[in-house]
Amino acid sequence: MSANGPFTGLWVTARWVGAQTWWSRRLFALTGGWVPSEADAAARIHLAGTSRVLGEVGEAWARHLPPVADVDHGALVVPPTVSVGRVLDRLAEAGGTARLAGLHRVVTPRLIVDWGRWAARASAATDAALLRTVGHARADLLAAWETGEGLIQAAAESDPSGVAATAANVADLEASLARAVGEA
Repeated sequence: MSANGPFTGLWVTARWVGAQTWWSRRLFALTGGWVPSEADAAARIHLAGTSRVLGEVGEAWARHLPPVADVDHGALVVPPTVSVGRVLDRLAEAGGTARLAGLHRVVTPRLIVDWGRWAARASAATDAALLRTVGHARADLLAAWETGEGLIQAAAESDPSGVAATAANVADLEASLARAVGEA
């Protein structure tokens, strides 16, 4: 079906859901991949829990991909832009507090806000199931953000010398992600 056909809304939503599935699955892999190399026990536990939550959220998003014949769901589960994938590749290489700050001061807030904006435009009549998933996903990510932000603040308090470097990394990552998302 053409994106200009009668199911335009379906395809717009399918592409958005596919992108959210991609975000969640990519972050699931990223945070889970950080667990073995994380030196701080509290951060390691947090990353493992966040990875689990993101895996569950990714599967919840995937359940909303359209059950339409001849639709390749894999073609829908892609980053919003190629550059977004590259930005997350950069984040994957970060270590310690820089990765927590990149995750919880750049990526997590962007997703929480994006999901909230989508929910504000959605229709309770046609998008009720997806709205439930958005609500659960936002609540789970807000809880992970709060814990992660607490870990970042504790790290800053225990070693204030790293604050400037962490802030510079966050600013660079935020600018890169804003440009990447703006390509869409």
